Parts: sequence; structure tokens; C-alpha cells
Amino acid sequence: APTVQVYSAQDDGITQADKIVIVIGLPGAGKSTFVNYATGGNGEGIGHGIVVGTKSITICKTIVEGQSFAFVDTPGLDDVNKLDRILYMHRISDNRLTASPLDVLEKFAALCGNSAMPNVTMVTTMWSLVKDNIGNEREEGLRKILKSRTTTVQCRIARFGDDEASARSIILEQ
Repeated sequence: APTVQVYSAQDDGITQADKIVIVIGLPGAGKSTFVNYATGGNGEGIGHGIVVGTKSITICKTIVEGQSFAFVDTPGLDDVNKLDRILYMHRISDNRLTASPLDVLEKFAALCGNSAMPNVTMVTTMWSLVKDNIGNEREEGLRKILKSRTTTVQCRIARFGDDEASARSIILEQ
């Protein structure tokens, strides 16, 4: 079995009291500059050249007016080749598909471009909470809705069966 290292929020100094802010956007949009100033920096050391600066995810913590914030600074999202897989988790146990999951996927497509969508898998979860026929019916409805929208037509759907084999099958799926 491969070696797995698990990092918890506590390993990075993040606590339950922290408000976590994930900062995403295209390269050069000012993500790191924003995080630098929000955490009390003066803008020094931020890349303003033609070469992309942020190459990995970093977490910067600060306290603002008594509130603790943990900013997650990310590399730019323009290069979908950097995004090997995006897993969007969706409860199959929900008896109605609200606009919310679809809105999230459409906003993601608007941010990263439709070319990122083949890397997105909507993973349905909580199958043990529904009868097979009901879950299958909901999954088929979900497929039809995703295929009907131009932004989500290339998304995949996969079932997570609450076990290691199922999870690994999803991450190995091409």
C-alpha cells in the first residue's frame, strides 16, 4: 500500500476558532498581494513580474479586530493542467436537487474556464441512506441536468460507497 500522510488543520496551526478564507483566481489577479496586506504585510516579496509567483498552497494566519483568520493562498487557476482532479461532493440522499450544487459548478467553470470541467467529478455520497431505486433515479436526474448545461456537460459523475476501494476507484478514474 502507498504511504499516506494525513495533515489535520491543527498540524498547520489552524483551530476551530479560525475563520478560513480560501483565496482563488487567475495568475496575477492579486491573490498573494491581498493575503499579504490582509495579514499585516507591506507588499514586499510579492511577485509583480511576468513569471507566476505562487507555486504552492500556503496558509497565512492573522488576527483582525479580535477575530482569527487563516488565509489559504493558492496558485493561479488558469492552467487546468495543474488541476488533475476536482471532486465536488453531492449527497444523493437529498430529495431535491437545489440550484446550489449546479451554481457552484457553473461559477467554477466561469472562474477556470469550461476547459477545466473535464477534470471535475461530481461524487455522489450517502448511498446507504437511500433505497437503490431512489438513488438510481436521483443519479439519472442529476446526469440529465448536468448534460443539459453547457458549463457542466463535460463533468463526470461517480458514486462513493463509503469505503477505500470506492474512493480509490474514483481518484484513479480517467
